[in-house]
Amino acid sequence: MMKSKKSSSKDDSIPFDDLKEGSLKRMLKIKKDDKKMGKAEVNRLSKVENGETFTFRNNKLKMTPLMKKRVSLAKTMMKF
Repeated sequence: MMKSKKSSSKDDSIPFDDLKEGSLKRMLKIKKDDKKMGKAEVNRLSKVENGETFTFRNNKLKMTPLMKKRVSLAKTMMKF
């Protein structure tokens, strides 16, 4: 009998090896040589609702569900 992949894995943690580096930065139109995002900026972004338009570093953007997930992940990873 074959086991499913989910039951064979040891833990259901975040696959850090599979994450794309800088995907949130690309969505926010931040260049590679710009200064790093701080906790205050990430916290401010996490308070923006889906579908709402906001300004971030002089760029007008719209919060999408994917961007919201990436902001939440960035917020979590900054706690480590």
